[in-house]
Formats: sequence, structure tokens, C-alpha cells
Amino acid sequence: MPNNQISTEDFQKWLPPGENSFKANWDAACDIKHRQMGIEVIIRDEKGEVIAAYCGARGNVDQPVIAEGLALIKAMELCNDLGLNKVTFEGDSHNIVKHVYNLDEDLSCYGNIIEDSKSIFFTWSNWTIQYTHRNANTVAHNLAKAAIQSNVEKVWIEEAPTFISSYLQKDNKGFIDTVL
Repeated sequence: MPNNQISTEDFQKWLPPGENSFKANWDAACDIKHRQMGIEVIIRDEKGEVIAAYCGARGNVDQPVIAEGLALIKAMELCNDLGLNKVTFEGDSHNIVKHVYNLDEDLSCYGNIIEDSKSIFFTWSNWTIQYTHRNANTVAHNLAKAAIQSNVEKVWIEEAPTFISSYLQKDNKGFIDTVL
């Protein structure tokens, strides 16, 4: 690509939710060979400040789409437990987002995960789910990669693990530069 052209991926940045809202970014990493997965959720407010973060691993998962679906469920459970009313769930799995919004019963091999997601999601009228490019989901992606190496489930409230602080700073700088 010539130096004067900018790819569309360069424009994909994390953006904060609207006023009095939260954004829950979710992702999963899947090690198919070892049938392991890592789940990550990071919840931030309109200022980009961390409300909560989650990092955990699971075994017996060998399909990335199943891992992504389980990560969305964990994000919804965490927001539900925190009583967050107005939440945008953002992940980089087109399939999961599309299937949750499809009102027909999902009969695919991961349909039970989709149906579980729907049952949680549709109880909250102010929740939305949207796809985002991986470039705008780097915090979640890097937490998920770390989670797959861990056998411990961890939750942080009003803070985040130090190993993702540089990604959080990059996200916050990106949306502050956009606003200014």
C-alpha cells in the first residue's frame, strides 16, 4: 500500500459508550490442539475508565465460535451481576452477534450457547450487541490470550490487570484524539 493511503483498519478504534452507559468488550482465545480456551471481558464507562475486568479459562472447547459464545455469556452474566442497565456488548465475532439477534431458534452445534445468550440478553431492554474489528478490541483480545495460559478465574472491580494498561492507554488516547 502506498504511504499516502490509510487502510480502513486504521480507523477502527475503541470508542466509549454514550453518556451514562457502559461498554463490555468480550473476546476468547482458543487452543484447539489442547482443547483449551481463554475468556476475557472488560467493562468501561463513558470516560473509558474500567468498571470491571474478567479473565478465565475453560477446557474441552475445540471450536472458536463456541469459545466466543461462552465469552459473550460471561460478559452478560458479569454485567447482570453488577446491575448495569445500559450496556453495549462489543466483540469481534460476526457469527455470534448475528445469531443472537436472529429470533429463530438456533439449531446449530452451538445453538444452546446462542439460546442461553438470548435468554439473558432479551431480559434487558437497554442492552445491545455489536460487532467490532479486532483493532478496536485489543484489550479484550490480549486478556483472552493471557487467560488461556491460566487455570485461575480472576475478576477485577474498578481496576484492570497491569499487563493490559498499555492497551487501555492506547484506547483512551485514540478516542480522546478523535474527540479533540
